[in-house]
Amino acid sequence: MALENCKTVLISVLGTSPAILTETIWALAVNERVVPDKIEIWTTTKGKATFVADVLEKGIWETFKRTLKQKKIPITGKLVLGEASWKIFANTEANHLEDLTTAEDNLAAADKMLEELRKYDEPSTEILLSIAGGRKTMGALALQCMSLLGRGGDKVYHILVNPPFDTPLNPPFFFPQKDGKVWKARNGFNRETKQTFTVTDDKAEINLFNVPYIRVRPLYEKTLKEQVVSFRALCERVQEKINRKPVLKMNLKTGEVWLDGAEIKLTAPEFFTLLCVMRGVSYKTEVLYKAVKEIKTKYRDADFKTELSLFQEAFGADENGKFTTKTSVDDLTKIKSACRQKGIPEALLPKGNKRAPDLSCVTFEIEE
Repeated sequence: MALENCKTVLISVLGTSPAILTETIWALAVNERVVPDKIEIWTTTKGKATFVADVLEKGIWETFKRTLKQKKIPITGKLVLGEASWKIFANTEANHLEDLTTAEDNLAAADKMLEELRKYDEPSTEILLSIAGGRKTMGALALQCMSLLGRGGDKVYHILVNPPFDTPLNPPFFFPQKDGKVWKARNGFNRETKQTFTVTDDKAEINLFNVPYIRVRPLYEKTLKEQVVSFRALCERVQEKINRKPVLKMNLKTGEVWLDGAEIKLTAPEFFTLLCVMRGVSYKTEVLYKAVKEIKTKYRDADFKTELSLFQEAFGADENGKFTTKTSVDDLTKIKSACRQKGIPEALLPKGNKRAPDLSCVTFEIEE
């Protein structure tokens, strides 16, 4: 999306591998030509301490920004790291965590993630979430939180780095400096060939994977700000909405059809055809056609009932109960198609005759 007036916020889940942040920003700036307006780092006390010692105090961050400037990438006023950039996970007693080692710690971290994401709700703000750093549970929870709160333009990224730059090198690799710098494995040899090796950083390839994810926010958009709940509670609430079946009501006296409270206006033939299917008469058009013919024969001498009157209205009958119109296979095919176009779920009236209707997709109620 990255509109002119859009504020881009990069949120990075970070553990004790600080290169995750520099590599992510490098790929965004160099490959995507996107430089975040704001950086937010979700981590532990140990993760922050590692980044400060290995990146900030050794001047790597300033070298990183200087290298981007040399590549004509505009970073003025951006890539600023301060205390407000750090979001340190804490336990339920509000004590900052050195690591996430228990289920309770991880749930508390997920609550913190939701809390931070809720702050970026303006339409002019675009969230870029990097899930490459930290423990696997941190990335999994962050992705889940984005699934719960993410909007159309918000993105999730994972960083992809080619070997040997994805392994510990000496000196540590943070980004390609393109100055002929030579790197070697910390242990002095290639793990596969057992031979010593060196490599220059012009061989480094840093790419972003834009991770597709499902956005479930529309399921509870109206209560998003009114009812702030925990990560676990929100997951349970959304799952209940997903599991809930819509209610299909058919009134035999009035011929009205309602799907989850919304009326669907069906003609008499459409109503009766749907009723036949919901009662398990048939799903194949040809068989349903035969059933209609059989019902016509049965109803010629039957007592006048509500359902009989509906059937007669649907398929035509005079005051003596004699049917005056003919219903063909082609007619029933068109009737089923019209029902789908009006909002009857396709699962109930599938196209063609190969798929049986999934009657379990709704809760069916008949009002006599």
